[in-house]
Parts: sequence; structure tokens; C-alpha cells
Amino acid sequence: MFKTRKPRSFTYRPRYFDPEKEALERRRQAREQRLSDSGERLREEITRKWHRKAKRKSNTTTLVYIVIVALLLFLIFGK
Repeated sequence: MFKTRKPRSFTYRPRYFDPEKEALERRRQAREQRLSDSGERLREEITRKWHRKAKRKSNTTTLVYIVIVALLLFLIFGK
């Protein structure tokens, strides 16, 4: 008679579901479990940074070559 009621509970069901996002999250979690050793994680991060720098350097080198070729063509055929 004098007991207070418990609050009502509810179940939350998300209305929208993105299967691609879920698959990405599962792959990310699997990779994190696989790389649980901190040495492997550090090695992967260093490798990723090196590849990024190498790619940037490669793009810059290609751009320099294109500019040189364009200048040479201009000097040869521009007259």
C-alpha cells in the first residue's frame, strides 16, 4: 500500500540502420583485437606514415617532371 512504484523501463530500437557502417565497425574491432600488442600497432602506424610521406614525395616529383617537360616543349616549339 505504501510502496513506491518502479519507473517504467523501455527498449530502444534504432529506426535507421547502416549496414556499411556496421561492417566497417566490425572490421575495425577485428583489426584492433589482432593488433592488441602495442609493438605491432606502433609498427603499423609508422609504416602508414612512411607510405603517406613517400606518396607525397612521389606526387611532388611527378609534378616537377611535368613542369620541366612543359618548359622544354615551350622553349622548343614556342618560337
